[in-house]
Amino acid sequence: MFFRLNIMPLFCRKRVFSSLIQSGGILKRLLDSTSFKSNESVYKLRRCCSNSGKIGSRASKIPLFSVRVSGCCSNLYEYWYSTGQNTQKPLTGVDFDVVYGDSMPSAAPNVPVILCLHGTAGSHRHLVPLVEHLEQSKVQMRVLLPNFPGWGFTELDKFKIFGHSEDERAAFVLDFLNAIDVKQVRVLVAHSSSFYVALSLYKQSSERFETMALINPTGLRTLPISKPVVINRFIMKVIWSPAFLNRVSSVLAPRIEKFSKNVDLVFKYVLYIDYNKATERLLELVYCNFPFFIAVSKNDDEVEPDATQQIIETAGLKDDALSYYDENGKQISTTERDTTKNIYPKGLIFEKGGHMLMKTYPKILAKEILSLLAHKEQKPLIVRSRDGTVYLGR
Repeated sequence: MFFRLNIMPLFCRKRVFSSLIQSGGILKRLLDSTSFKSNESVYKLRRCCSNSGKIGSRASKIPLFSVRVSGCCSNLYEYWYSTGQNTQKPLTGVDFDVVYGDSMPSAAPNVPVILCLHGTAGSHRHLVPLVEHLEQSKVQMRVLLPNFPGWGFTELDKFKIFGHSEDERAAFVLDFLNAIDVKQVRVLVAHSSSFYVALSLYKQSSERFETMALINPTGLRTLPISKPVVINRFIMKVIWSPAFLNRVSSVLAPRIEKFSKNVDLVFKYVLYIDYNKATERLLELVYCNFPFFIAVSKNDDEVEPDATQQIIETAGLKDDALSYYDENGKQISTTERDTTKNIYPKGLIFEKGGHMLMKTYPKILAKEILSLLAHKEQKPLIVRSRDGTVYLGR
């Protein structure tokens, strides 16, 4: 099965590939993403950059900008080096020209910030419907939508040093926020695999993030697309080897070569997720009484139902903290409770919403995010220590 996942895209048409892969929601999204297309659109964006960094975009009403982030992940790489986890990364970090959406680039420092992170093989475009509903509320806010490297907007670093782990992506986000001088995030919105990034962000800089909205989190155990993990990791090492890539380069067209590398990038990320670490970090949110909500769908084609249930149970969400929605998006009352009060953490369970809830039910999610925006944070009883181990809760 995995052989077909990695090799078939090199030879078959999009229609045939989509029909072959039952669990290929991530890859199907990749086919539709900017990264599958030629670099022409990205080059056009680069050409219309002004001195202010603004980029012209017809994709949405959300204006795009570009900011240079130098020495990205340097603090993380230094920590890895000092602890012996990884001695191959440069201590100086890597450089990126981060392309991001910004609804209010000239916002005052006191304007609350909502940071939206897209999933693997996605881009800021997937979150645009949600942002548009947020803006309809007329509530003053600044919405940021950075694009992770490698998916058609923010280009990969020159020497492909960036490893795309959840901790590296979190460091990328923190360095991006520093580059645009954003010190506090009121709501962190994470879709799909950015669930792991959000948990890592809280671990690395808990004081910077006040609340979270976790949409379609991809689970706390191995994804179906990764199985069998041992064999798939071996195949990925072969495919990523220079010998294989050189052969691909000499035989296939540049466009197909680019796509094959991006397919590999998906698996390079999902095959090395540390699920035990993710579980510990989610439990830490719960123990700290951190305000967040989880939105899931029963017909999510990328997350198994049991994996979804595991997240709900790990977060300690009982019936009185869950809101159910039928196949038409209408809320179903299952238990008697005061729905006028926001009790966190909480969960939203949709009968039918797929893996793109922010597209299927953007109005409902926007309402919940605005509730988080208005949530008054209680200060921790004990501030966490630098190593992230001492905390009591809020």
